[in-house]
Amino acid sequence: MNRELVLYIAISLDGFIADKDGKVDWIAGNDPSSDEDIGYQKFLEQIDTIIMGKHTYDQVVNELSPQAWPYEGKMTYVLTKKACQNTGEIQFVSMTADDLLKDLRAKKGKNIWLCGGADVVRQFHQAGLIDRYHMTIVPVILGGGISLFSDTLQPLCLKSVTVTNGFIDAVYGKR
Repeated sequence: MNRELVLYIAISLDGFIADKDGKVDWIAGNDPSSDEDIGYQKFLEQIDTIIMGKHTYDQVVNELSPQAWPYEGKMTYVLTKKACQNTGEIQFVSMTADDLLKDLRAKKGKNIWLCGGADVVRQFHQAGLIDRYHMTIVPVILGGGISLFSDTLQPLCLKSVTVTNGFIDAVYGKR
């Protein structure tokens, strides 16, 4: 089985993954008190490996989930140029997107989640390495912030769409 690289990310209606301060506390549906799963748990069952950048890693451990690593049981690769201490499930690597993906695809396993942030996503996008774009469109217009994509053209084909609590969960494949 070919391990797909899946970009699974929340994005504002106007194309931002974080506000001007790098925060993601704006991610909420029509009913912010709803705990309805919009497909996240099902997605997690399909992956066993995560790729993220150092800024995203720092945001996860310092802001979003400081008490416990939320991806326990998933091998995580953090792309960085800084020397950091590896743990069992978290490896800090300084590789090109292409080299890292070749290494991961050579191993048996489930799909690979490209978690973020924008710089890392751009590296994989510009190299044409993303197999599936799983975008959760949040019902908010930020008007500015951290944009996700660069100017690299990638024709896509809509595979599925669902709507839950105002979120549009759209899955695209390469055309």
